[in-house]
Order: sequence, then C-alpha cells, then structure tokens
Amino acid sequence: MALNISSKLTTIKLGPHKDEEMYVMKVNHYNTLNAEKVIQYASDTSNIPKAVLRASWEALGSAITAWTLEGHIVEIPGLGNIRAEVRAKAQSRAEDVSESDIFRRKLLLTPTKEIKDALNATPVKITCYDRDGNVIKR
Repeated sequence: MALNISSKLTTIKLGPHKDEEMYVMKVNHYNTLNAEKVIQYASDTSNIPKAVLRASWEALGSAITAWTLEGHIVEIPGLGNIRAEVRAKAQSRAEDVSESDIFRRKLLLTPTKEIKDALNATPVKITCYDRDGNVIKR
C-alpha cells in the first residue's frame, strides 16, 4: 500500500514564491467510497451481518452528527476526534459581535497518534508532470 502523489509544474500565485514556476505535490484521490462498500468490506472481514453493520453505521453517523453540532468533541475510535469550529471576524466591542461575523463553519478531525504514525510510515509514489500533463519523472 502506498500513497500515489502527483507533482505538477505550476505558477505559484501567493507567498514568497509568487509568479515562480514550481512543482506542487498533491495526493491522488481516486473516488469516494460509499457507505455500502465500506459496510460490505467490514462485513466480509469481521463476519458481522451487513444489516447489523448498516444499522450501526446509520446510528453512529446520527449520534456523531448530533453531538458534534451541539458543540461536543466526539471520539471516533481508531481515527481521532471530530469537532465543529468557526472562523470569524474579530470585533473590538462586544455589542458589535454577531453571527454575520462568521465567514466559515467547518469540522476538524484531530487524528490519533497511531493513525498519524501509520500515515507517516506509509510509502509514497511520486510522479512529476509538466504543464501539458507529460510525465517528466517517476
């Protein structure tokens, strides 16, 4: 198992290397695995019936959503903790603070040490491409 990474020649638009041509890396994501495929795999590898896993999956999803949206930090075993966060404009006076100051709502996942260590130990395969998509180096 390895992460496949593409590195493409790109003109940098921000920061200290603005307007420079540099190779920028990103992980290749192939597709989104739907719940059914994950449930099938879990059933095959654990011998737990799919119906039981599906009901558990839906119940856990609802519980994680409800608790997270109430402001709790929710542990997802083997993965980490998920929590809601906001990015908002700062105000100098309390009477000026309002919901309209919020410009981003997001969910953050803080991974467990074990999964971070596993990710750091995962080998990578890097392929470099020029602007036209031609392979320069593997």
